[in-house]
Amino acid sequence: MHRPDGRLVPLFALVAIWLLLVMAGPRYLAGQTIDYETNDPELELFFYPATSANGLGSIRSHGSTFGAYSELGDEGLPVFYGGGGIDPSRRGSILVAGNTSTAIPVGLAPSRYRIDSLRFTATYDGTFGPLAYDNTPEDSGQLTIAGGDDPGHPIELWGVGFSGVYQTFGFLGETGPEYFNEGDRRWPVSDGAISGPYQFYSRDAIGRDVENSVFGGYSATEVGGHTAAFSPTPFAIGQVFDGNGGELAPGATIPRGATFEFTPDLANSGIVSYIQSSLAQGHLSFLMSSLHQPAGHTGAAPYPDFFLDNEPGGPNPSGAAPTISLVVTIVEETLPGDFNGDGQLDCVDIDGLVTAVASGSGNLALDVNGDGSLNPADVNYWVEVLKETIRGDANLDFSVDGSDFGVWNANKFTATAAWCAGDFTADGSVDGSDFGVWNAHKFQSAAASAVPEPAGTIGWLCLGTLGLWARHPSCGGTSSSRKGMGAAS
Repeated sequence: MHRPDGRLVPLFALVAIWLLLVMAGPRYLAGQTIDYETNDPELELFFYPATSANGLGSIRSHGSTFGAYSELGDEGLPVFYGGGGIDPSRRGSILVAGNTSTAIPVGLAPSRYRIDSLRFTATYDGTFGPLAYDNTPEDSGQLTIAGGDDPGHPIELWGVGFSGVYQTFGFLGETGPEYFNEGDRRWPVSDGAISGPYQFYSRDAIGRDVENSVFGGYSATEVGGHTAAFSPTPFAIGQVFDGNGGELAPGATIPRGATFEFTPDLANSGIVSYIQSSLAQGHLSFLMSSLHQPAGHTGAAPYPDFFLDNEPGGPNPSGAAPTISLVVTIVEETLPGDFNGDGQLDCVDIDGLVTAVASGSGNLALDVNGDGSLNPADVNYWVEVLKETIRGDANLDFSVDGSDFGVWNANKFTATAAWCAGDFTADGSVDGSDFGVWNAHKFQSAAASAVPEPAGTIGWLCLGTLGLWARHPSCGGTSSSRKGMGAAS
């Protein structure tokens, strides 16, 4: 390549320019607001644990939601039972997933997606008999005892969690086993029969598998693969409004053709974190469920069904497909691990993280290592990767020494969930295990443990790429969390 004066451009400069362009990638303006709307999401599938509603059989013009968790005993009273991986309590579900990558940039840090609004709708058909309207979450205790004043069962909206081989959605015919595409199976099949537990599940805001919350049973997320009964909170409960904008009264009959509106709680950090992480991967997905029990369980109860649009020639002529409407704003990138947004990685941030881990909150907005769960690994990641110091460094001054032992000693044998008070294991107490962490790292410093990068190649790239040098710590840039990050005060 020649310059305007005819002289050759040095090869190293060409490489540097190419590297700058590749690393920069596409840019999106901070403050850019994007409206994403679809009235025909790429995936609209009904699943039920039978070969006729698993895989290609899930592609239908209607989908139903129902449960199975009791049967009539000899005395005519309900007998309750837990659910399995093949036959969950939330037995019939509808999966809806949209490809957001065509409208919303992918691969950004999840925190850069500010969720301004989100609305999901589904159109009710009512084929299987009249249903009473219910707009309150289910309570597992009330479900499994006689009586109660709940008028019916709500229509629930959940996030989607993956287990088994699937890790994400495929919308363009991706062939890798990690992609779930239209026509793939929710349950694995062997010799023509379902052979294992579901490979994706309804999940709540803290990531728990809720398929068998009613009376306990199999769980894809709990240790040991089993859960006791619990009462999860859905992302949203479907609401129905009349022509004047008034909500249908609880217990009223749901009219055929009614639109169920779902508005996820954006004040819930776990729900927001789920949406943000989904957008970073290029999709937005939900599972609809309800706990209406059809005939053959506790009686001839009707159950709901909804229109899906899987018509190759155009919209479903019988009823509208589910819709997703999202408004998201791309914001400036924030410092990872700076939970209070003050530009510092300090005791406020790490103590808040330790408290959340010790309490078992499951707040995925604090999941700094991105593994889909909140646990001590996030604490270690914050300390070693984001703050770039050493475990046992209570005062965050990048060394483990007598001052850190003094912190531990002042708080030993107390129920304290704070890194800067000596709880290095994030178990809610300062004890011998925390001393063990300090002892294993005593008299070490973060600077001494750093491994230098080869200077030759990095050096000329730093010079050749002009402003890019400031982004690489080997070039003396400011990407390291130590720059401008004071120790604990």
